[in-house]
Amino acid sequence: MAKLRLKTKLVLAISGMVMALVVAFSSIYVLQIVRQRVQDTYENGDFVAHQIFFATHEALEIDLNSTQVDAGNPQSVRGATEEILQTDPGLNSLMQSIVGYSRPIYDAAIADSAPDLEGEPADGIGAFAGPAFDASDIAAHVRSWKIRRA
Repeated sequence: MAKLRLKTKLVLAISGMVMALVVAFSSIYVLQIVRQRVQDTYENGDFVAHQIFFATHEALEIDLNSTQVDAGNPQSVRGATEEILQTDPGLNSLMQSIVGYSRPIYDAAIADSAPDLEGEPADGIGAFAGPAFDASDIAAHVRSWKIRRA
């Protein structure tokens, strides 16, 4: 094996240390950028969720006594609630603008915990479309999907 001179060994050692520092600082920088991006996306999603909640709350602030809905029948109230949410122009505009203008948000939906609820996707594709969900998993929980444009 060739014998290296002291000067060559020093150059290689200093170059290695500089390389290690560059890699360490670059990694720290990239991790901070990723953390900041994830935090911003989380805050954006939280803000959007609160906007949807407020718009839904505003749309549902009606007096059912003046309508022909039987307030004692839960199915009738659920049907009226569904109709109100589907036809509210402010809520529909908000849902469409969220999906259309927010890059990290693929879809937004208002869902009920009842297993027999028919889904109403915001953009006509499906409320659970995306890489995080498998259609076969969702099909077991949803009986039918009615896709309508408001």
